[in-house]
Amino acid sequence: SREHYGCRVCTRECSFMMKIFFKHSDKTNKGFTLIELLVVIAIIGVLSSVVLASLNSARKKGRDAHRVSDLRQIRTALELYYDTNGYYPLYSGGQPGSPACSGRWALKHPSYISCWNDLAAKLLPYLSKLSNDPLGGYPPTYTYNEYHYRSFNGQDYCLLMYPELLPRVGEGCYPGWYCVGTRQCNNY
Repeated sequence: SREHYGCRVCTRECSFMMKIFFKHSDKTNKGFTLIELLVVIAIIGVLSSVVLASLNSARKKGRDAHRVSDLRQIRTALELYYDTNGYYPLYSGGQPGSPACSGRWALKHPSYISCWNDLAAKLLPYLSKLSNDPLGGYPPTYTYNEYHYRSFNGQDYCLLMYPELLPRVGEGCYPGWYCVGTRQCNNY
């Protein structure tokens, strides 16, 4: 007898049915929308990339500090060697018992390893171990990740390293390198 289509006749019964049918609309929505979740994920991604970038920078600074410390220790050992012998190790073939290496360089590279090992042996009384660059691996590269030592006449020397972040300076140093020694390294 009563027509319930469109809830025109019986508003009380229709409102009851609407409440049952759309039961969740009366409650507060306790979940997150997809947009909210995507925004939170994006923010977390940005923050993690910033943290990782600063962590990487801190690692590079730490390795550079290690390199500078290593060069100071090698320099001290070289000075003690000079005080004992009156000359610095020379790799031109001019000192008895010393190997000759191309350009008079000593570094931990397959072409120069005999000079590097000889330098380590000569500095052994003053330095327990000749340090390697923190990134130095095998096979080492010629320009990066190794310390370089050179002396032309046994009366002066130059030590070089290639830093990651430090200002690449040193009196008379090659561009991009950090140098210590008794003379300008770029004149070698």
